[in-house]
Amino acid sequence: MPGIMSTILLPFSWLYGLAAAARNGVFDLGLIPQRRAAVPVIAVGNMTAGGTGKTPLVEFITGWLARRGLNVAVVSRGYGRLSRGVVVVSRRGEIRADAFTGGDEPVQIARKFPAASVVVGERRAQAADRAVGECGAEVIVLDDAFQHRYIGRDLDILVIDAGSDFLREKLLPAGMRREWFSGLGRAGLIGFSRASAQGDPSWAGSLARWSDARSFAYDIRITGFAAIPGGEPCECASLRGKRVLAFSGIGSHRGFAASLRAEGLDVVAEKQFRDHHRYSANDLDAVLDAAAGTDACVTTEKDMVRLIADPRLLGRVGGKIPFLYATAAIVMLRGGSLLEGALEGVLEGTKRR
Repeated sequence: MPGIMSTILLPFSWLYGLAAAARNGVFDLGLIPQRRAAVPVIAVGNMTAGGTGKTPLVEFITGWLARRGLNVAVVSRGYGRLSRGVVVVSRRGEIRADAFTGGDEPVQIARKFPAASVVVGERRAQAADRAVGECGAEVIVLDDAFQHRYIGRDLDILVIDAGSDFLREKLLPAGMRREWFSGLGRAGLIGFSRASAQGDPSWAGSLARWSDARSFAYDIRITGFAAIPGGEPCECASLRGKRVLAFSGIGSHRGFAASLRAEGLDVVAEKQFRDHHRYSANDLDAVLDAAAGTDACVTTEKDMVRLIADPRLLGRVGGKIPFLYATAAIVMLRGGSLLEGALEGVLEGTKRR
């Protein structure tokens, strides 16, 4: 945010911080009791708005649990959807909603993990009940839930973007931080996303002032590409050196474009939209105009589920310039065994309840 605007909004940030602190205090004192789900709950969230690399970690945990034969359900608010109330996005491979009724990230997860279920709802306690009662969930991954405190959790994982200047980030609305740094004390584990193999960010040690949580670190890497609306996947090597336009409506477009360059694609043009943007025909026309002379238009998996949810847009995709989406996954750089040990601990601990 520009410096002048951030300064103007600073008094509102103080008010926001006081309100967030008061809300947390009410929960800390037990004046608002937390509900316990009938099954183990693993929560993943962040302290800043925008893209922090949280969803790839949710996917990693979902896949890890599913490979152990557990009936996993991912529960979230379903930000950006047009529906209200509780919606079962998928039930063990049966996808029942699109990006508009279920949310783009929930549908993305549902498509990736057919053995899992995905349920969304503003009241996530009700969504968790549906996940257990209707979908038979044996464990719940609660997405975007660090500030959502109505549901008790067996493990609280906080994701922080290692590439950000986290300790200098101001509170909303002057900055992107959602609460005071004292909230770090609630984290059971801290995950540094978009980390470097050279080590943790310089400010990582300062977090000990507020939290004694152990940490792990990971990066997000592109694993391949596929054509929109449903072409065969292709390896990264097949696009190396190709001139592409990168477009996205996600929290960190800059990170997406950088990941394409890291895989050897020549990103010669870019179009950036707001997070969870619902594309129009005019938007695609603008993308195609900017892509003149390129070999392909490349977007994210999250954007892809929004594009295919509107049949009117598909007629504009797949002409002379192909549309592709990138698939991605995390690469654990440090502390992978710590994370897996914590997940095992949750499962073992709940067996003794």
